[in-house]
Amino acid sequence: MEIGGELSSIIKSLDFSSKKDLLQQLRKKRDSLKEYSNKDKKQIKPLIIIAIQQVTYTKEADLMNYKQALERKRYGRNRNN
Repeated sequence: MEIGGELSSIIKSLDFSSKKDLLQQLRKKRDSLKEYSNKDKKQIKPLIIIAIQQVTYTKEADLMNYKQALERKRYGRNRNN
């Protein structure tokens, strides 16, 4: 299972422990867009909505495997520096 572009760009900045947790964080981000200008909202909101859809239809095991792969990648880079 490949993680879509919208989701992969957002998921890198979130720390989640489960699919449910990730969905809650994405919904919270979507609801907090009131603080942004209308122009920014129009650009950000569709990305978050698509990410929510992708999480909904992605198996939790795939999401957690992707998270672990990101963590291994980060750890490897930090270790070499």
